[in-house]
Amino acid sequence: MRNLTFSEFKSKYGGFKENKINKKGNKYMFSPNGDERMHVLLHLQNNQRTKIWTMMKIDNNLIVKAGDHVTPDRIGYLISKMKWKDREKEIYNILES
Repeated sequence: MRNLTFSEFKSKYGGFKENKINKKGNKYMFSPNGDERMHVLLHLQNNQRTKIWTMMKIDNNLIVKAGDHVTPDRIGYLISKMKWKDREKEIYNILES
């Protein structure tokens, strides 16, 4: 697992798709429930699975892992503009800026 700030992570993957479904929450994060989850699932069905990232809170750390993971620790999803390459190796601990 590699440590990155959110800014570094965002730059590495070309930025993220903005969440236009829920304008009250995080600008880039999609909820793991409801319409936002359906939006993520559509990306999975449309051969965009290598742009989906799962955000998790584990032991007070914000972890972002390549792919769609259904886990109790999940807090949401990101959709990057660039694809990830290795689902097993692309795991990041997001540091505060």
